[in-house]
Amino acid sequence: MGPSLGTWAVMGALLLGMAPGPPASAQDHPRCPPLEPSAQVFRAFIQEGCFRSWAHDPKPRLSGQFGEDGTPYTVHGRFQVYYSPSMVQWMALERDPHRPPGPNPPLAVPDGAAMIAAVYPVGSESAVDGSRYLGSDPEGYLFMLRDSTVSLDGWYWGRIRNQPPISGAESPVLEAEFGFSLCVACHASAASELTFANDRNLRHTPPDETGYQPPPKPGQPLTPLVAPASNQ
Repeated sequence: MGPSLGTWAVMGALLLGMAPGPPASAQDHPRCPPLEPSAQVFRAFIQEGCFRSWAHDPKPRLSGQFGEDGTPYTVHGRFQVYYSPSMVQWMALERDPHRPPGPNPPLAVPDGAAMIAAVYPVGSESAVDGSRYLGSDPEGYLFMLRDSTVSLDGWYWGRIRNQPPISGAESPVLEAEFGFSLCVACHASAASELTFANDRNLRHTPPDETGYQPPPKPGQPLTPLVAPASNQ
């Protein structure tokens, strides 16, 4: 007996969902541009809040651990990651700890998949009311866009960092490129596809940040990991 019509429908939906296609955008927002490897496009996409409709981590989470003396070893402070629909589908197939192992070699992240992380300082107080966090504005944003046709690593990496006000106005620092060595250096240690994205981060609230005292200064959450100076 061959596969039922329903089985073929499910298989077709999975294949269509994972197939490369135009990058996701918030179609219900008339000012949201389709994502492409362009720093200016990403800035507009983020400024318009186009990613807010994507599935996301329940709340900001630490991007590293703390030493016994309370020194933060966080790469990007605290962040809350938003995942485009095709990225969510890939995570469900490849990074769900409750599913059996996927195909070998693993499925590639489909071109057009994207992630945007809102970055908060360590120790900031935030409360969620559905989609917005209260009490702390993001220090900046990190983003990744999949395009395997351009570079060996297959990702367009970027960050938007808000500098201190200049003449009363915020001055965002924006940089993005394929093969961004600052990003690839750490992401090369991921299990596959140069991403640490995991279904459990999407579906489970991270533990409360207890057992440490936040440092007196939040530091620079968009800078790479830098170990504290030795006392020796």
